[in-house]
Amino acid sequence: MPILLFIVNPLIGLFYSFRNFDNRWSKIAIIGFYVLFAYACDFELYTADIYRIALRFVRSRNFENFYERYQEGDLADIYTTAVSYVVSQFSYNPKVYFAAFGLVYGFFSAKIFQIIYSRLSPQRYPFFLTLIFYLFCNFSIIDMAGVRWFTAALIFTYGILKYILDKRLYGLALAVFCPLIHFSYLVCDIALIVYFFGGRWTSLKVLIVASAMSFAVSWLPLQGIAGQFISDSDVIENEAVSRKYGAYTSAHTSYGSDNNQSLYRKANALYWKVTSMVLKSALFVLLIIIYNRWVKQKLILTDLEVKLFRFTLIISCIGFIATGVSSTGYRYTRLTLEFAYLLIFSLASRYHSQFLNPKIKLWIHLTAIYGVLFTLVNATRFANPLFWVIPAPSIIMEGFGFQMPII
Repeated sequence: MPILLFIVNPLIGLFYSFRNFDNRWSKIAIIGFYVLFAYACDFELYTADIYRIALRFVRSRNFENFYERYQEGDLADIYTTAVSYVVSQFSYNPKVYFAAFGLVYGFFSAKIFQIIYSRLSPQRYPFFLTLIFYLFCNFSIIDMAGVRWFTAALIFTYGILKYILDKRLYGLALAVFCPLIHFSYLVCDIALIVYFFGGRWTSLKVLIVASAMSFAVSWLPLQGIAGQFISDSDVIENEAVSRKYGAYTSAHTSYGSDNNQSLYRKANALYWKVTSMVLKSALFVLLIIIYNRWVKQKLILTDLEVKLFRFTLIISCIGFIATGVSSTGYRYTRLTLEFAYLLIFSLASRYHSQFLNPKIKLWIHLTAIYGVLFTLVNATRFANPLFWVIPAPSIIMEGFGFQMPII
């Protein structure tokens, strides 16, 4: 049934699959939805990352020796070039190119959902589906357009969960190698080092204080301080590392500078700033509430929940400070939120309404404002509007012989 509904209408197939995840075909239908949405992108939003990445794929023909070029610092990451090399062997259609990204993105999204359904023993209460929707929007189909960072986020999350829940070393390896997808995940690897070797300094009591201090510091003008520190010191001495750092820090000024000043983008920037502040504040309150209930023994955390909570608090320190250092630091806050949601799933599956009282639900809703609105507003901007109403075969045939719009 999930596959049949997906063929008739991908969106209906997605809803049915989440409601009936126990069906073995549901996971395939969910992955198929991600692949098809990526394939349906029309690349007409010229100031978006998705257009720039697709245009580079269409214009470039030099995808060989990408690992050597990565080591020399000529490439900011190895992931997109590796996918470019594989896809270019049989097609230069940008829709096929992004479908490949959608396959990876959808696979790890489905894997995380599978962990929730199978390991965290959720009950089929109405708010459970709300949480699933919030998790879906946190790293959504729209974020897939950015390719590298959010793909790495899903792989990192899945890897950490597999290690914490199942003690699978391959999960840890997936997390450790995420910098190959996006160089900035070296910061998250530092969080792993703290988690493993922090000793008594990584107790919940110490970490909640560290998280609170990071939250307070995040409201300071850290962006100017960090930039001055880097420019006045020899922090980045390795030439290859320096090139990668430059590639990331200059990416937003390398294209579309005139278009980027449009009224829409100014309004979007204001919305981004306000909702990210709401997200950060609501997330911090949730972490405090969970910790406070644990201290008062209103919540008895299992060993796995303690480990997950510890790692969430460590990542929160990075997430909060990152919002003060960079305009894109909200991404790390959303990575923290991903782990916080998973902890909430686990607690809700055991305590039900005792944990999910109206106060907790309110703060959970507030954390989801950014992701939900961002997904709903942009869903029709990145893909052909017909995607939502026509059958899957028609969407596929519509992309045959697609020509990249070039300005």
